[in-house]
Amino acid sequence: KAKAAPKAKASPKAAAKAAEKAHTKSAIDKIAKQIKDLQKEAAQADQDALMAKKVYEENRKLAKKLQKKASSSSAKAKALHQKVAAFSADSAANAELAEAHKEAMQMSRYNAVESSKAAITAELEKHASSLKPDTVEQKVA
Repeated sequence: KAKAAPKAKASPKAAAKAAEKAHTKSAIDKIAKQIKDLQKEAAQADQDALMAKKVYEENRKLAKKLQKKASSSSAKAKALHQKVAAFSADSAANAELAEAHKEAMQMSRYNAVESSKAAITAELEKHASSLKPDTVEQKVA
């Protein structure tokens, strides 16, 4: 890229000027290449920044969705816990009710037996009173 050496006939001043010109052009070319490389790096950095922003936004949206789901799951878990607690309370109440029913049935049976005994006793006493006193004594003897 540097120019060919000037002809031998040229003056030393012209040769120095040509060398300086070639050196300056080379420096300008190097600087231009560095500028192009920096522009490429800047463009790549811009693309990377856009991609990072896009990923950040997607992650933020995903985090919001997950937070909503977690909140919903938490609410569902609380509701389920309340249902379980209510079911447990109902179960305890049902157990007490079943025990009371069982006792009531036993009392009903006992009362029925006692009532039957009383009815039978009354019937026997009625029958015994209708018998003649001498017949009762004969039957007893």
